[in-house]
Amino acid sequence: MFQKTTIYHSQLVSEGEIEARINSEPCKSKFPAKDGSVQYYVEMIVAGTKHQLILENDSVRQVLCGLKDQTVVLKATGSRDDAQIEVHVVNPGQQQVAPRQQPAPQQSAPQQSAPQQSAPQQSAPQYQAPQQQQQETAPQQAPQQRQHAPTSDINSAKLSIMQITNLHLLCAKAVAQYEVPTLKKATGEDMSESQRQGATASIFIESCKSGLCRLMPSHKIED
Repeated sequence: MFQKTTIYHSQLVSEGEIEARINSEPCKSKFPAKDGSVQYYVEMIVAGTKHQLILENDSVRQVLCGLKDQTVVLKATGSRDDAQIEVHVVNPGQQQVAPRQQPAPQQSAPQQSAPQQSAPQQSAPQYQAPQQQQQETAPQQAPQQRQHAPTSDINSAKLSIMQITNLHLLCAKAVAQYEVPTLKKATGEDMSESQRQGATASIFIESCKSGLCRLMPSHKIED
């Protein structure tokens, strides 16, 4: 699927949906981006091969936090600042539920009666019409059954996103309440907005690496 070890966001967009196992939290790359900014990546396995996915922006990095050792389905869209990535956690217990074609053998009963009526050969087409109608309606029922399968995946994603959001808010509060006044007291200078965002992102990434995201509640934290 991918020829090289390094995978870029644009390659994920062209592939559509892919299944991968995430092997690490977002890590700081030794190599900077083209514009000189800090670049991050995650290690993952796709089709049995190890790869490093370069994370396009902070939004993509935050979505992939807390997913280490989990198998997911990734769908990437956009590019650069507008780049986004959808993550669906794969539930191993549901993988065998998707194909629902077991009722098909019940439709073979009318075919057994055909040899008994072989004398009037003109009656044979009369039994093919209802079979074709049943086969045509079967694909219409299959999507209705599959619509319920992703519900638990969506709920699981919502809970994970809420945990990530709570951790990010705690990091932002720590910068605002402790780091900003401490820097002001020590240097007499105010921290700029870009410095605040950088400090928050650094604390958030290190917190994700330490596994703090899994300790967060899946509901809103009240002050």
